[in-house]
Amino acid sequence: MSIHEEVGRATTVWRQLGIRPAVVDTMASELALELTLAAERGQPISERTGGDVAGFAMAWARDRGLLVRSRPPAGFLAAAARGAWLPAFVAVVIGYLSWGRLVDQCSALFVPCDSFWRTPWMWAGWVLCGALAHLLVLRSTSRHVRRSARLRTTRKFAMALSAAVVGSAVLGIAVGSLGEIVFGHFAILVFPIAFAVVVVAMSAGAVVAFRVARSAPASDRHHG
Repeated sequence: MSIHEEVGRATTVWRQLGIRPAVVDTMASELALELTLAAERGQPISERTGGDVAGFAMAWARDRGLLVRSRPPAGFLAAAARGAWLPAFVAVVIGYLSWGRLVDQCSALFVPCDSFWRTPWMWAGWVLCGALAHLLVLRSTSRHVRRSARLRTTRKFAMALSAAVVGSAVLGIAVGSLGEIVFGHFAILVFPIAFAVVVVAMSAGAVVAFRVARSAPASDRHHG
């Protein structure tokens, strides 16, 4: 592989890491010079990069203090919360309507109804809330993600966020299911608690999804 190709692959990795273009150009020039000098000394290029250009590029950036974080940028957590609160609120309202028997005659939130169709509406509503949460959190954080990552990392973030949404939903259902046991006659208090738990969990999950998406560019290596 030529020096130009090696530098091109390293540049792709740096861009995927969200490093500023001017800094990428400077590092590309430095790397090209170093590889040229190594070639003049008779050292194979693949030996200098260890045969793993993506790993070499990450180490190169890390040594220069450019991989200090896969932390989301400032404002990311608040943006995720803005996307999470509405679907979380709707999901809690759906739970309250079922628990309070305000829509049907179900005996309780997780107890089968006399008619088959009455319980599924609640679960279908929660599934729709989960899909809406995924869409809104993606939308509310898109500016931050685009600023800090490239297309493939953005796709990874969307995939990881799906797991965060599911985990938050499961946590919210667990909180709701324990409400009557813990609060007894004051079980209605579980609904604002569940709302807060889901919003916090989904926002924190979005942060984790961002870190996951940024942490492994090796699978994004360009082999052209």
